[in-house]
Amino acid sequence: SYSVDTLAALRAALGPEVALGWVLGSDALAGLDRWHRWRDLVDAAHLLVLERPGHPLPRTGVVAELVEARCVTSPDALRDAPAGRVWCVGQRPVEVSATEVRRRLALTVAEGPREASLDGLLSPSVWAYIRNEGLYGVRRA
Repeated sequence: SYSVDTLAALRAALGPEVALGWVLGSDALAGLDRWHRWRDLVDAAHLLVLERPGHPLPRTGVVAELVEARCVTSPDALRDAPAGRVWCVGQRPVEVSATEVRRRLALTVAEGPREASLDGLLSPSVWAYIRNEGLYGVRRA
């Protein structure tokens, strides 16, 4: 499904006053204007942007304009409204891609448990949670 549809479903289930945050990497943010109904995303939730190595925040274009117009400098500002703000989360960038995690998890499902294939991508506690809950098609532990 489209992200905007997922957020619309969450908004319908949780109500109009609940603050929602949509987490994405700066690499995804740079191409946000190519997403289906991308402008509606920020109307449905706050965008929480994590900087990714080699993917600085856009400095020009419509996405940069959106970030500039809606950027807040504190997570406290996200609590004051249910959606509509952009917070660029200050963090030490880590070279982890959700796409790569899903690819390796698919290999784990196909070939059986191989924790080593996830080294550096998932913390042991996250890997344990995925196994315990049977997420991504991984057999429950």
